Amino acid sequence: MQEQEVKEMTVTLDGKTYKESELSQEAIKYINLRSDILNTRARLMNELEKCDVMVAHYVAKIKEQVDKPVTPTMQVNKEQEKK
Repeated sequence: MQEQEVKEMTVTLDGKTYKESELSQEAIKYINLRSDILNTRARLMNELEKCDVMVAHYVAKIKEQVDKPVTPTMQVNKEQEKK
């Protein structure tokens, strides 16, 4: 029966790799917090990309509406607003 090699978690910081077993609990806590922040940033970047797509969509819809001729009903409504 072959023994499976257990791989120890490592962290690379500023080009240097550290084994988790060599780090203090405080350092591991900060590494986990940094990881959470990086994940949050990635999710937010994804949300911003979605917002950019939706903004472009609505700008295109606005341009469509601006280029449409005004119908008589719209003109009547505008005249009533002036009164």
